Amino acid sequence: RCSCDVTGSRETNPFLLPEWKAKVRSAPLEREKKAERRRSRDMQSCSIHHCVLLLLTLTFTTAPVADADCPTLAKLHQRVTLPCKHKCSGETKWTLYDTRDVVFARCDQTSCSSVVKGYEMSHDQYKKGDFSLTITSAEYSMRNTYVCECRSSDYSTVRLSIETVFSAVQVKHDGDLILDLSVPEPVEVIYTSSDSAVGEQICNVTQHSLQCKAEYTHRTSLSYPELTLRDVTYSDSGRYTIRDTENKEDIRVYAVSVTGLTKGMTALIVLLVLVVVLVISGVIIYKWREAEKKRRAAEEKCRAAEEKCRAAEENCRAAEENCRAEEERRAAVEKRRAAVEKWRAAVEKWRAAVEEWRKTVKKLRAAEEELRPFVNERRVAEEKRRVAEEERRVAEEERRVAEEERRVAEEERREVENEMKAVCGKISELLLFVRDNNPRDQIEKMIEGLEQWYRENRKYSDHVTLFCNQKRTEEEFWKSFYGKTQEDSESEQVCGLSTELLKTVMQIKESQCL
Repeated sequence: RCSCDVTGSRETNPFLLPEWKAKVRSAPLEREKKAERRRSRDMQSCSIHHCVLLLLTLTFTTAPVADADCPTLAKLHQRVTLPCKHKCSGETKWTLYDTRDVVFARCDQTSCSSVVKGYEMSHDQYKKGDFSLTITSAEYSMRNTYVCECRSSDYSTVRLSIETVFSAVQVKHDGDLILDLSVPEPVEVIYTSSDSAVGEQICNVTQHSLQCKAEYTHRTSLSYPELTLRDVTYSDSGRYTIRDTENKEDIRVYAVSVTGLTKGMTALIVLLVLVVVLVISGVIIYKWREAEKKRRAAEEKCRAAEEKCRAAEENCRAAEENCRAEEERRAAVEKRRAAVEKWRAAVEKWRAAVEEWRKTVKKLRAAEEELRPFVNERRVAEEKRRVAEEERRVAEEERRVAEEERRVAEEERREVENEMKAVCGKISELLLFVRDNNPRDQIEKMIEGLEQWYRENRKYSDHVTLFCNQKRTEEEFWKSFYGKTQEDSESEQVCGLSTELLKTVMQIKESQCL
């Protein structure tokens, strides 16, 4: 169990409390002196000579003396005990060799207490004189030199080291090899090939900075705490050792074996497989052709045998037993022929179906040709419908024009009625005038006024002029017929003349309205 090991970095130890870290940084000179003494003790081993020297010292001196610095090797994440067995009635505590202010656990006559998590002491063992310190789970950060102290005297100095972890790793060709650095101290990666016993440093990591040899620089990368080696080949097989350069300890050893095939080997294997497949295919085709030749020869022989059987039926009976196997083969051939016939029948059906399809296409084309006149007729009918629609629009327009003319005629009729009413009013005035016994010359003036009034209206001027001339003639006639003696009856004549004049005007109005 005794092996030399060096302490880890106290500044990165997570088990140290912040206040004790300040004390550690403030005493660099003391650390340097004690580190020199520690290096001198690391060269010693727990041999029989040291035990004899210790026994003599304890025998002839009264003051207690600390045990020799004997390293304790622990497995990673495993429980480990740092031994210390002495007689001491005072308080016992475990501290660091370099920094006594950092206390991990202590015991007295009443009880034991664990100051830092993960460090324990047993009070029952303390009563028996066993002051051993138990670490529940050994970590790399716990590597250090511990001192069992009682009444300011060192009874045991123990160096805790972590056993090297060995890992067997299989990596595929052209894959990535990932190495766990595990510790914050500066480390180096040492590669030992499979056919060599001497290793060589290929990389070193200091303060998260990676430096590698030229042939590894382009294939390595650091993503702390993992170091990756890319594009692994068969020449990368071997042992990779992660060594703590500060404490000179081997942290991990990776036994790497590269498996799988390279791209060239894969291509070669594929090529060989293709060649084998081609060779086997050629052999199969050759055998099949030979068998086909034999089959055809057998068929010819069978036909000759059949002819002979027909010629000599009695001899065929004796040879029938030998031909049964050939008959079975012939049955298979017949089945094949039947299948061929079915295939031919199916082909014929397909051809017939194609022919039917062609006929159907021809019928469809003929139907299209027959439908073309109807299509043309429909187009002509559509054109006629458009023309009729145009004529209907023209007739509708003419109807609207006739309606407008009718409306204008209605307006003219109303005007004529109004004019007739005016004429009737004039006639009524004339009648009233006659009834009032007006003279004859006043009737002449009324006729002239009526003629003058209708002279401006060209529609009735001709009829009114003719009417007035006629009435003047009748007036002259009556003047000559009756003479002056009939002046008394002049009023009655004027009345008759007025009545006739009114009837004539009404006839003129009716004829114009029609």
